[in-house]
Amino acid sequence: MLKRTLLSLALAMSVLPLAACNDDDDDLSVVVEAPTQNIAEIAAENKDLSILNAALKATGLDETLMSSGSEFTVFAPTDEAFAELLEDLDVTSEELLANKELLTMVLTYHVIPNMTLKAADIPYGDSIETVNGQALSISDANVIMDASGDTSEIIKTDVLATNGVIHLIDDVLLPTDKSIVDLAVATEDLSILKEAVVAAGLADALADEDADLTVFAPNNAAFAKLLAELDISKEQLLQDKTLLTKVLTYHVIEDDRIFASEIMAGSQEMLEGSSITFNDKKQIIDARDRTSNILTANIQANNGVVHVIDTVLLPK
Repeated sequence: MLKRTLLSLALAMSVLPLAACNDDDDDLSVVVEAPTQNIAEIAAENKDLSILNAALKATGLDETLMSSGSEFTVFAPTDEAFAELLEDLDVTSEELLANKELLTMVLTYHVIPNMTLKAADIPYGDSIETVNGQALSISDANVIMDASGDTSEIIKTDVLATNGVIHLIDDVLLPTDKSIVDLAVATEDLSILKEAVVAAGLADALADEDADLTVFAPNNAAFAKLLAELDISKEQLLQDKTLLTKVLTYHVIEDDRIFASEIMAGSQEMLEGSSITFNDKKQIIDARDRTSNILTANIQANNGVVHVIDTVLLPK
């Protein structure tokens, strides 16, 4: 009898802590273990990231992603994603891994610096700048659009590391290799701008791969409005190199890529030396109080970003 009583008492005592925990209906938290591996270590141990791991080692970026003093968000292509890329490029994995310059350009386009961007915090629709300098955007369906216009789906989110987070993706993201001049040449609606850039002798500056520029690019209709406003012909405009240079450099922001989501109301100094003003509708007001609208935003180049506008901006 005594043994049965002691056993019942022991059982009752063991249930009390559980009951006490359940008294607070709001305490539904789950203890999550802190990560113990850095991004490079996780990639090295994941069998589905073996090509990524080899690529990181081939470029030396694995050491960067071991750093404990920085945070990174990495979009990690699976082996299947790399296999598709190899087929598209018609190269072997050995050939790809031997091309350190190409690998570095591609891999750094998969890394967002200085932040741990979990799935719940993704700014859907905004341009997100990568270590490469070019940006990507993510839809609310967790589909990434890269600078080349291709897409990749996030197939696994929030693999936490001691120095950031990894999201697995099903296609390798590709930055563009076209310069700002290449974009102008390839875009029929920017043909007058292309002629103006050549006439002003600015083509080399806008094709410089080491540059980092934001260009507001007037379309052909914008130039037609300007010609009517100034009452001159296109030939007359193209022959005035001094005027052309002053006007065209008034459309360029130097040493900065400003994506549409980053445009804030206020003044912005241009390469020409004077400033434009953005209003709260992201319209551009030039020095002569004329307004221009952004028609197409965030056209990416390997040396900057282009926004097509509907009115040529004029300095004083």
